[in-house]
Amino acid sequence: MAAAGERPLFSLVMCLYGVEATVARAVTAVLAQPFDDFELVLVDDASPDGSLDAALAAAGDDPRVRVVRHGENRGLSGARNTGLEAARGCYVAFPDPDDTVGRDFLPAAADAVAAFDPDIVVEGLTEVYERADGAVERERPIVPDGARLEGPAVARAVLPLEVKTLVGYVNCKFFRMNLVGDLRFEEGTSLSEDFFFSIEMFERARRVAVVPCAAYRYFKRPSGSLTSRWDDTYYDIHRRRVARLYRYLCEHGLDGTETRRLVGVLYGRYIVSALMRACDPRSSLDAAGRRDWVSQVFSDPLFDRLVPVAYSDESLATNAALSVLRTRDVGLALALGHAVGVARGAASGAFGRIQQKR
Repeated sequence: MAAAGERPLFSLVMCLYGVEATVARAVTAVLAQPFDDFELVLVDDASPDGSLDAALAAAGDDPRVRVVRHGENRGLSGARNTGLEAARGCYVAFPDPDDTVGRDFLPAAADAVAAFDPDIVVEGLTEVYERADGAVERERPIVPDGARLEGPAVARAVLPLEVKTLVGYVNCKFFRMNLVGDLRFEEGTSLSEDFFFSIEMFERARRVAVVPCAAYRYFKRPSGSLTSRWDDTYYDIHRRRVARLYRYLCEHGLDGTETRRLVGVLYGRYIVSALMRACDPRSSLDAAGRRDWVSQVFSDPLFDRLVPVAYSDESLATNAALSVLRTRDVGLALALGHAVGVARGAASGAFGRIQQKR
């Protein structure tokens, strides 16, 4: 633990809202790390349940724990921004209260800081798939290749990390606080806010350490409400995510057929996911609205730039979907969205395994 008046190496910002059932496990895992030069900042986002009480019970009288309270709910981004303003560490990370961390989480990051003095430390993570009864169905480690990146090598690493889904997770990254500066999470959205924060940090970073461990345990639980209904912002936000990634790569001299191929695969998957939502019976779009939206997607210059060359090295299902999109046949695309939705509902476990192989 840092001496009085000294900055801890890490500030861990954990935001609490409606997590009474899981937060004690998360806090216990953090405080059990075999490394103590950190603070845990608990941000109570006006949670209506006993989340804060459960967290404090798990923390006991540990002096590394601090509490910040919101008078009214501001959402995850707002709570993280409050945590950023309260953080005193040299680096900041954002473990979630419904996840856990293995014992290597902080020691691995501390070793990377000591060896390389990076602006960002990127670790991998383990996706833990839970059933509705809380039992673990399967685990999927995502372990990046270890690397010490400087200068142009930082930009070259972004697309491979995003293909592994590791740019979009802030949970397994440590950001230098001095470099964060006035950057904050976008408030008012619950989609891809992690990605937009991370990509801006990669813009600022000159040195990045990638650590080949998957100590962060990211729990995926059944939640059909978020993945099977039409969300008016889903496609627009993910289209903006793809456009931001592609612009970053172009600005760093990394445009080319291979870049467009890989970014196009990511874009195609988001389009298919949006099609599934649009075709769901609970969608607010009527038949004419669905057709109009799909026509707009097909006429988008970003679609023209990326989807024609998109091809997955790993998934026949992805390539089949991309082939449908390339026809620009509105009816065929809607049939694809309907079929994906039916398949997902009929065999959610199998669908998850297909998705993870994407």
